[in-house]
Amino acid sequence: MEYVPGDNLASWMDEVEFMSEAACRFYAAETILALIDLHAMGFIHRDLKSDNLLLDAGGHLKLADSGTAIRVDPET
Repeated sequence: MEYVPGDNLASWMDEVEFMSEAACRFYAAETILALIDLHAMGFIHRDLKSDNLLLDAGGHLKLADSGTAIRVDPET
């Protein structure tokens, strides 16, 4: 897992007065793309929340805290 020296999405949302619709769409899309990748590898995160979405230096999301993730059989 890579080191992400930024903040998490929950802390960032607490700091800003207003989140634009464009920002909401951007972070929703980034979250969905991360979950698609994770599910394609056969994992379920099981602890998705804004505290576990880290913001990197470029403002992109990184999914964190996979301690409760499980691998699933694609046949089930």
